[in-house]
Amino acid sequence: MKSKMEYGRQLRRLNDATHLERVVDHMGGKLSADEGLILQAAADHRRTEMVMKQFF
Repeated sequence: MKSKMEYGRQLRRLNDATHLERVVDHMGGKLSADEGLILQAAADHRRTEMVMKQFF
């Protein structure tokens, strides 16, 4: 099971919100419920980074 930080690092490769949504939808279908929630939290964090145009 990956942590939120590991998913966040993986999602930082994506610079477009459309691609982020596509990847999250694709990955989310293959994960357990708990991992899916962690992925969604990491995706929310990445969306915020994209809007703010900075990493944190």
